[in-house]
Amino acid sequence: MTRRELKEKLNFEGITDADIMEVCEVTEEMVLSTSRKREIVECRTLCMVNRWANSNKSLSFVGDYYSRDHATVLHSIRKVVNALDGWNDSTMTLIKKIRKRNCPMYRSFEECQLNEVQSLIILENAR
Repeated sequence: MTRRELKEKLNFEGITDADIMEVCEVTEEMVLSTSRKREIVECRTLCMVNRWANSNKSLSFVGDYYSRDHATVLHSIRKVVNALDGWNDSTMTLIKKIRKRNCPMYRSFEECQLNEVQSLIILENAR
């Protein structure tokens, strides 16, 4: 998968770090801290991936913002990709909450999921 395809897959359209933190019920100070509590780590993971996918910044640049290195950002990307592929239920549950909260243009969350599946099928067929 190319970098561009990966960014398209990980792009949470119109979702900001503040939206992610609100759903996770954590503050920016908590995300930027060195805490290793599960809730904070999951939120930090999604924030890092969201920031990388929505910009043209390097992994190191994104990692520096969160006081982490590029390898941590890369691990976060792999973790979210695995969740989207069905390998990690807790992260996927959090992603669904975030998307459900920020998907007002669809009548229901199921339609939002259907659109996501359709776009992934189109992406796979484009290969």
